[in-house]
Amino acid sequence: MRKKKILPILFCSILMLFAVLYLAGLFYFRSHFLPNTKMNGIEVSFLNEKETGELLDLIPVKLTVKEKDREGRETISEELELISGQGMDLHYKMQKISHYQNPYLWFLSSFKEKQLFCDAIDGSYDKDALAGMTGTLYCMQEENRSIPEAAHIAYENNELKIVEADDGSLITKETVLAKISEALDKALNGEKPDVIDLCDSYEKAPETRQEELERTLSSLQKVIDKKISIVISENKTEMLEGEQLKELLVLQEDALIADTVKLESYAGRIVDQYSISSSEYIAKGPLKDALRKALPREENVSIECEWIRETAARSNDLIEVSYGEQMLYYYRNGELVFSSPVVTGNEDTEIIPYGTYYVQHMKKNATLVSATYEEHVDYWIGFDFESGGHVLGFHDAQWRDAFGGDIWKTDPSHGCVNMPTDKVAMLYDAVDIGTEIHIHE
Repeated sequence: MRKKKILPILFCSILMLFAVLYLAGLFYFRSHFLPNTKMNGIEVSFLNEKETGELLDLIPVKLTVKEKDREGRETISEELELISGQGMDLHYKMQKISHYQNPYLWFLSSFKEKQLFCDAIDGSYDKDALAGMTGTLYCMQEENRSIPEAAHIAYENNELKIVEADDGSLITKETVLAKISEALDKALNGEKPDVIDLCDSYEKAPETRQEELERTLSSLQKVIDKKISIVISENKTEMLEGEQLKELLVLQEDALIADTVKLESYAGRIVDQYSISSSEYIAKGPLKDALRKALPREENVSIECEWIRETAARSNDLIEVSYGEQMLYYYRNGELVFSSPVVTGNEDTEIIPYGTYYVQHMKKNATLVSATYEEHVDYWIGFDFESGGHVLGFHDAQWRDAFGGDIWKTDPSHGCVNMPTDKVAMLYDAVDIGTEIHIHE
């Protein structure tokens, strides 16, 4: 009989012990976090709200930012850490412990880890300090920023094509700061922080009308499909076409123009191949100028080579130019045949060809071309200045009303010797290739 009474008493005692332990746990975990609990990645097991808050104050507030990759084709996400100090005073604002856990099931917590997240943010921030921190983002690194490109025409491997627009991956610092500031302001007003999506705020490629590109492409295609006939002589013509013509072109601002380096080489080859001797040869300068003008044109072009045929100069013939007097004198056998007022360049033109030269080029109805002007003249008598590096000469200047005197000091030539048309016509008829020229102060 006594054993039967002991068993119920023992069972009741165990139940009472479990009840006491359960109630003690329930009471304790109403104000403390359960075992195996982490919040925002830090261990908070058995900690109360104050202790947990102090730990949360030590970790930086993190915002998730969505951005474009460098090619602008995929999105990436990264966390922006807002570290307190130097104008930043942001921290996580924890809610009541009862918001995060059920204390009635405290006894189950030992069997499974629980990850909690505190999203609410409290505090304040300085925009300048925030701007400094946003500079660490992927999209703010120069190597990850590519400039948007509008649809355009490209000339690659001697072929034309339309390249589609590329938005790239460029976003301004001001835009990034504004988007993150907006998200922070909402969070500080009690809204739950969301992912900050920057992808729709990147710069866009300028719009280009497809039909305009196609019209330009069609025009440029005519440029590379044309033929240029280079007339060497009555019986010989060199054809410039196909790949050889394409090699001499370069695309610049939706226009095909001559490649100056390759044009120099090509013109040199023509001169070397077809010139007869050192005294009978193709003039390279006029050939280059003609090709430079012909290459960008859409229609077929014919160019006639200019031949230089040097003859012996008359003995003792001399062209003398005095810069100080602004006069030209022509002598034959030591006797003055005629003189003429002129207009020369001055020190501002940086071309003053003092020295002795010889007539090397003669042409009627010539066109003078440089980077800044293009002028027609009736008569051209040229000589090479600086060992052939710069061609100067005597020519008419029908745009001038007067010659001689001090005109050259205020309205100089570009380096050539300007003459009245009637006087340069006389000089043209009087001299030959090889006539000596003497220019002095």
